[in-house]
Amino acid sequence: MKKLPLKWKLTILYTAFMTILTVVMLGVLLSLSSSEILSSVEQEMEDKVFGVSEDIQWTGKRLQLDRDFYEVENGIYLSAYNESGSLLGGSKTLVTILSMVIGAVIGELLDLDGKINSEGEKLEKRFGGSGDGGNFAQGFLSATLLFCVGTMAILGSLDAGLRNDHATLLAKSVMDTISACVF
Repeated sequence: MKKLPLKWKLTILYTAFMTILTVVMLGVLLSLSSSEILSSVEQEMEDKVFGVSEDIQWTGKRLQLDRDFYEVENGIYLSAYNESGSLLGGSKTLVTILSMVIGAVIGELLDLDGKINSEGEKLEKRFGGSGDGGNFAQGFLSATLLFCVGTMAILGSLDAGLRNDHATLLAKSVMDTISACVF
């Protein structure tokens, strides 16, 4: 460590300090708020379920569900099933899952991974790579996967678009900023 320049030593020290500070702050925040978050989520779900009872009516031989039963509120999906397990009404989350599977199959058929890698190789050739076995292309692919195609990016985009909830994307942006500074 004595042979490292002062700039590198300061960078390593600052990165270690910020990492420790972030871990400590997240630990304190999660330990203090976990019970409060759990109780508020339980209360919200209980209120939603009891509040929906007025949306369900029995008319003769059929169960009648009002239109607002199908609406999603704060990420809570409600569904009504009969005794045999058939869906009478409610949200169908299977559509979202099937959409993601179909998107993965289309991405595989279009060979998106190969195209991203070939773009990285083109950039390496254009900007004069060092010729050490394609580190630029590998770095480009890794950065693309880390920052653009991760689980939080996909789920955060879905949450932001469907429920107007940007919390996941904001958390991802903080994590990406820290990751970019470290690497």
